[in-house]
Amino acid sequence: MMALLIDSSHNRASGGPVRKDHASRWIYFLILVMILLAVGVVRYRLLDFPLERDEGGFAYIGRMILQGVAPYREAYDFKPPGLYLTYALVMGLFGQTPRGIHFALLLTDLSSIVLIYFIARRYMDETASLAAALVMGILSLTPNVLGFAAHATHFVVFWMLAGYLLLLRSPGKHERTWLILSGMAFGLSAMMKQPGLLFILFGCLLFFLRQPEGGRRLLIDFGVFLAGVVIPVSGMVAWLAMSGDLGRFLYWNFAYGSEFGTRIGLSDALVQFTGELGRVTAHWELLWLAALLGLVFAFIRPPLNRGHLHLAGLLIASFVALGLGFQFRSHYFVMLLPSVSLYCGFACFRAAAFMTRRLRPEVARAIGFGMILLAVGYGGLYQWNYFFRDDPVSLSRQIYFPNPFAEAPAIASFVESQTRPGDRVAVLGSEPEILFLAGRQSATRYLYMYFFMEVHPASLEMQREAAADIAGSSPPVVVLVTQPISWGTRPQSERYIFEWANAYLKKKYELVGIVDQISPDRTEYRWEDEMHSYARLAEASVLIFRRRS
Repeated sequence: MMALLIDSSHNRASGGPVRKDHASRWIYFLILVMILLAVGVVRYRLLDFPLERDEGGFAYIGRMILQGVAPYREAYDFKPPGLYLTYALVMGLFGQTPRGIHFALLLTDLSSIVLIYFIARRYMDETASLAAALVMGILSLTPNVLGFAAHATHFVVFWMLAGYLLLLRSPGKHERTWLILSGMAFGLSAMMKQPGLLFILFGCLLFFLRQPEGGRRLLIDFGVFLAGVVIPVSGMVAWLAMSGDLGRFLYWNFAYGSEFGTRIGLSDALVQFTGELGRVTAHWELLWLAALLGLVFAFIRPPLNRGHLHLAGLLIASFVALGLGFQFRSHYFVMLLPSVSLYCGFACFRAAAFMTRRLRPEVARAIGFGMILLAVGYGGLYQWNYFFRDDPVSLSRQIYFPNPFAEAPAIASFVESQTRPGDRVAVLGSEPEILFLAGRQSATRYLYMYFFMEVHPASLEMQREAAADIAGSSPPVVVLVTQPISWGTRPQSERYIFEWANAYLKKKYELVGIVDQISPDRTEYRWEDEMHSYARLAEASVLIFRRRS
């Protein structure tokens, strides 16, 4: 690969300009295809990764949309509707399975790699752009950011990058068409997850940075861009209003988080951020260091077309989006990866420019790309088992233990065998993936019970509402998750739901199944008659109850 990174300008100077320039373009294209294939092969290997609870909830609500039920009506969650519509779309196209969902993630992230490449080409040469694409593909795939899971952040990033590239593309022919399409892409980014609003602000900043001259035309063009932003947002708001669910949308997306969400002080937030940053960068420190050098180089020797300001605006928007609400989770860092990738590419670009003082341009560019490639190889060797050896179920247990994500398919299969289509099932815990995999509807609108484990004035009312939902539907099966991590309990949490569930289950249900997660390598399942002689009953992670006749 190193020898293939030929400098097209050097070719023109040494004879055969047209033929060699075309040849070099094909070489760059083939290298980009190789990057896409490498990332795609690993992602394909991970298609059967068990769904985790976020994916399970998104898939559950997406399936309800396919059945004609608007979000927030029968299931509470605080993501914007664009994410659930995306899940509904991909499941309609690729199937209502973990494999279908993760195939959509594969296509989304491969598209993001291509977008990063073409954005980078606005600021640096082909070799450095390939380096940026490589970093984006690898880092977005790593377990450090839970890259195997179809979290909202991947879709936020895809639409943001699409808007970014379209906005860079807009000057010239059909300018206002590109502007409105760019605005729509930024609007869709915000409809995937609330931090996408920060990328709309970045889009506005980018609009004025790329076109600094003022005047009436500038204001009209900006209005066109904003109209594009408004189109998807207003469309989804109108849909929710017509379905009668606009109030619930506003409550869960805005009021709940601002009024009742977990409050974290600045000092605690800094501790959480530094701890999470250490986990996210582990084994990939060389790439993050390269990004830091690229950031420094971008201000010492700025890229063309005010590129240093563009990249700085993206970095600031990404960082604020990452820490919105002072909550830091590893998969939130996916929103920072475009900046990291572009700055890695610029580090490669400046390093090659420095080496051209002593080396031929094509050699310098190959060495610059090789430095990024070596940093990727360094991290890849540490995570070789994840990329190439361990099966997805084993990886899920290693990464998530004691969360029962790898056990969810077996639990769902047993629940399905004990119920009929159309039956409601209660899952006491935050494990909607069980409901999705079993193809059953929840007996309560609270898919995530850590909503009412948080300390806020409405927690007791929410617990009573969930209990009333379950008692009113009298589900044939109740799944009780005993792992505290599934509940998110705190010392000050209300305990009404536990007291109610204990009395309710004793009175009306019998135990028919247990799942005991002994270690990441061993889980014991006991169904009906098999469980009575099981010695570790008290340690079971999941209990399945059937309603008495």
